[in-house]
Amino acid sequence: MVDEGRAWLRDGNNQAITVDQLPTRLGLANANEAGGMQEDPYRSLVYFTRDIGYTNSGLPEFAEFLWGDWLRKETEAGRLQPMSAFNLKAPAAAADILAVSTLKKDLSRADSATSYAAMAREASLRMTALADADVVYGDRTAARLGRVKLVPNADSGTPTKTARDTLEELPRNDAKSDLSPRGAGKLWFAVNYRNCGRPAAGTCWGW
Repeated sequence: MVDEGRAWLRDGNNQAITVDQLPTRLGLANANEAGGMQEDPYRSLVYFTRDIGYTNSGLPEFAEFLWGDWLRKETEAGRLQPMSAFNLKAPAAAADILAVSTLKKDLSRADSATSYAAMAREASLRMTALADADVVYGDRTAARLGRVKLVPNADSGTPTKTARDTLEELPRNDAKSDLSPRGAGKLWFAVNYRNCGRPAAGTCWGW
């Protein structure tokens, strides 16, 4: 399975493991449930770059892990800021983690430079700077792994406009200014889940 690319024998720190060390269940390991998966912060980051730095349609097995491996190596090589430069989780305040980070129409950076969305923006910009034939992992090229090509001043309905909108919406909460409900961004859900646990009345979800 490894030879066919159907197994990913790496732990949360991208270190090699054996089959016997694989998790026994889905979900992250925690104090209440044994046997879960270790958290790979770079694999998590890739999840938030979806439709900004890459699209996940028709990709090979473990594409997000391959991108995560590449982002880790970009950081180690000094081409991507380290995660320590950003507010990604507690003890940083939720407001700092969830601060909006955007790309203007000309693809210049705007808003927060230190939020989680800012980290996703910087990672995505590194991903989108790759050429189609650039190798991400093994024989997998950027094009094969769904890399998005960003184009300055792109019109509505283009992958670039979708990427800009997706980035802006990452930390969006679940209420409009008039308090009517709306679909929240996946980063907002992730931060609240980490801080508050499963959604339930009477918790810090605010319901």
